[in-house]
Amino acid sequence: MKSVFLLVLATGCVSGQRGAPTTADYVHERIGQRVERRSPEDIAEVQGQVRELLAEPLTADAAIQVALMQSPRLQAAFEELRVARGELLGARRLPNPTVEVGVLFPVEGGEPNLDGAFVLDLGETLRVRLNSRMNADELRAAELNAAGEALSLAYETRVAFYRHQADVGLVALLSDAMMTFRAAWESSQALREAGNVRELDVAQERAAYEESRLTLAQAELRALDSREELQVLMGLSGEATEWTLAAPLSTPDALMEVPETLEAKAVEASLSLLAQRARLDAMGRRLDLARSRSAIPSLHAGVAAERDDGEWEIGPTVEMTVPLFDQGQGRRAVANAMLAREQHRYLDIGVRVRSGARRVRNRIANAAARVAFYDETMLPARETVLERTLLQYNAMGAGVFQLLAARRAVIDTARARLEALRDLWIARAALEQVLAGQMVDMETVQVEMGGSTPQSGGH
Repeated sequence: MKSVFLLVLATGCVSGQRGAPTTADYVHERIGQRVERRSPEDIAEVQGQVRELLAEPLTADAAIQVALMQSPRLQAAFEELRVARGELLGARRLPNPTVEVGVLFPVEGGEPNLDGAFVLDLGETLRVRLNSRMNADELRAAELNAAGEALSLAYETRVAFYRHQADVGLVALLSDAMMTFRAAWESSQALREAGNVRELDVAQERAAYEESRLTLAQAELRALDSREELQVLMGLSGEATEWTLAAPLSTPDALMEVPETLEAKAVEASLSLLAQRARLDAMGRRLDLARSRSAIPSLHAGVAAERDDGEWEIGPTVEMTVPLFDQGQGRRAVANAMLAREQHRYLDIGVRVRSGARRVRNRIANAAARVAFYDETMLPARETVLERTLLQYNAMGAGVFQLLAARRAVIDTARARLEALRDLWIARAALEQVLAGQMVDMETVQVEMGGSTPQSGGH
């Protein structure tokens, strides 16, 4: 029996993964931001820091910092992580022993006979280490998933910030366009009074002006909605929502270099692939557990004692289930299927990571080319047309409506450039996300603002 208890002690001394990377380590290594679990009471303590960040005009980096500090969504992911840690803690504990005590009273009187036993589930005890390692693998996957959640939150916050910047810029452009349409309408009214244009022309200019007002109202609503989307990601409410933007969306100082080995870097950094590897390790250990239970379904060992006629007898007791009819084929089949399923998922994630990296490369190249086209070709061409039309107008060679049409063309081109610029910033954020090790939703990389500036008719 001494050897049995020594084996139990050796098996039960299962240490944790000391020094293993945590969620905070993964996040800081990839995006340089600090994250930590905070209770509802702790969230209140960071409000001062949040107010300091929001007191200054808000930048994308500050918005991400606020989101990572207090987002309820991220804190919920940390609580899920605590659940995984609790399960691991339970897996590292030896099963509780069973104590049996019996008393038999002789029918004809006399001293009662006593018997008892101290029994330990030796089979589960021998499997503690394997079970603990399986749970440690699952915990590692949970840590990586939580880190991925933090990176996704940071990315979504950055994208929401750029969208709001673009929406605010669009409101400014459409306000300018509305003033242009109003000028066209007022000019047509003056010309109508002088008898130089038809009443139909005046009606068309007014319709264009009224439509521009509606377009502007829709853009203003969109800017309010994108502001709210950003505030939800940052976890803001109440007075904290009274912040201002640092600056309008601007052209990047330099194009972000896309590594030639982008696919390989994305695969190497992928948190999803790392998490899936951990799940594969866990499934492999689950299969080992199933095989172990097939060989030794149940094994109990301990010490039994009995008093009969005043004399005590003591000795070892062993109880074992013989796998005669059920050799655990079902458990092994389930474990094998789960392992194969996770292997297929690993391959699928690898395909998606590589495809995502290629699509991000395509998006950033496309957006950069569009911005360059508008800056170098389209916008200068429209502005040249406007300048020449203005010269002809001053020389009485062009009418007011030609001048206003040229001005509207410049506004439409500036709006298209703003869309391309927004797409470029979002594509840059997606590239940074891929290199940090987190896949992105490609639908967020390029979105259309929708609608175009209403056109004046007949001139």
